[in-house]
Amino acid sequence: MPTTAQYANHRISQTTTIQSGQTLSSAITLRGTLPCALVMPASWTMADIILQGSEDGITFYDIQDSYGIPVQVAVTAGHFVMIPETVVVSCHFLRLKSSAPQGTDREITVVSRPLGSLETPFWQSSGFSPRSLPSLALWLDAADYGTLTKDASNFVSTWQDKSGNGNHATQGTGAQQPQYSATGLGGKPTLTFVADGIVVPYDSSLNWTKVSCFVVLERNADSGAVHRAMHMWGTGFRFILGFRDDTDKLNLTTWDTTSHVNVVDYDVSNDSPLIFGFINDGSQTTPRINGTAKTAVSHINGTQNEGIHFGHAGSAAVNCNISEVLLITDELTAGQITHVEQYLASKWGIALG
Repeated sequence: MPTTAQYANHRISQTTTIQSGQTLSSAITLRGTLPCALVMPASWTMADIILQGSEDGITFYDIQDSYGIPVQVAVTAGHFVMIPETVVVSCHFLRLKSSAPQGTDREITVVSRPLGSLETPFWQSSGFSPRSLPSLALWLDAADYGTLTKDASNFVSTWQDKSGNGNHATQGTGAQQPQYSATGLGGKPTLTFVADGIVVPYDSSLNWTKVSCFVVLERNADSGAVHRAMHMWGTGFRFILGFRDDTDKLNLTTWDTTSHVNVVDYDVSNDSPLIFGFINDGSQTTPRINGTAKTAVSHINGTQNEGIHFGHAGSAAVNCNISEVLLITDELTAGQITHVEQYLASKWGIALG
């Protein structure tokens, strides 16, 4: 039977066991609480955890995301692993299903918090969702585990778009795929890029004359001179977001087929997550770093008619983590920008200002 303990900081821990040779744990009662993490045992037969929910504690179903994909959590022995809270918010009972039988009894601790507690983060309690943004064309979210198609080593072949436009990022070549980590960006989920990267093919929903873009990312290590974290292009222009390892700068550059225009250089350190954004009004681009606007730069816009690459550009591949991408094919208002940056900062634990 599960056991329960109350933490002084309003966290509640319940233990449940998957018995030797089995895949299912005993049920945990959730009424009034929201599970937020799993504490994995020191020994664990390699397998993901599939979350199951129930209304009566008797009949359980695999919990599915909005795409109808069962929610799986990548777990590792002896680790504290975050659960995507929004997928279990309405369940009364929770059960854990291992994707492979366990070799001996495995006791797992489920950490929950009271529903409606003051600890609810802004990005879950404010009611804001990127889907409320007009002209949202692309939303990639590493915290939504169900949007990732990966192999047993966590290399990702598809990162599904949550905007509703079907602009999924894909990479069919195994050696070029990014790798998922549940704790790689400041203890939070991310995709690590070290090779050619992942590609969003061109679609008409990506066409724009004005654009707003936000990326949560960090550099892992110096990997050369100039390396691209994000590269979007079309006829007559390019936007190139990358790291200048020769000067330890995050750099945004535009190119109009004849000359490069440097939009911003920003000092960066390895393993320091940040929110990078840029707002283009059709004639100039204003970069934003952790909620602060930098000097706007004028340049010529072209036509978006090709794809978007992440961690890409052949010999200019980058060693970095990317956790979330929002691309809006319009110029956001000041209020909308504030909502996006507060949402991202709360969700990924990044200080603004």
